[in-house]
Amino acid sequence: MSPSRRPRRLYRRLTGTTADPALALHHTVRELRAAYPSMPGLSAAYIHIGP
Repeated sequence: MSPSRRPRRLYRRLTGTTADPALALHHTVRELRAAYPSMPGLSAAYIHIGP
């Protein structure tokens, strides 16, 4: 997954299979970490605050 596609993946999850924002973000960040294991800065800034 290219870094430019991560917002698309997140929003696709939110509107499709996963309505839970925290879970959608979790899955998206996990994919990003798996795709770019040597670049933790790509996923480090993504956090979920709230219910």
